[in-house]
Amino acid sequence: MDSALITHLQRYRPKIGQGRGSPAYRVLAMKPSSNGLPNEKQLQQMPYEELIANLEAITSKMASGEIGIEEATDLYATAKMIYKMASDRLESIRLRIEELEEESQ
Repeated sequence: MDSALITHLQRYRPKIGQGRGSPAYRVLAMKPSSNGLPNEKQLQQMPYEELIANLEAITSKMASGEIGIEEATDLYATAKMIYKMASDRLESIRLRIEELEEESQ
């Protein structure tokens, strides 16, 4: 897996609860696409924390060693897409915070 993706997961890993409202629960309850992975539209509607929970689920599945090369390739492609979405959201949040700080000065 891409080292930047792993670093991102380690650095920005949210505290995930176990309740029905937690991102982890929503990931498990989400209706997947035909290949078992969330589709792009579903990913775009997810908050940042759910994107990270999906990355963690994909990472765990890939690390299990119980999948074939085709599934691993699909998971890797999905993980890269989720990583880009999460990174873009973080960047927009950073810019918004900068704007708010400038307005308050």
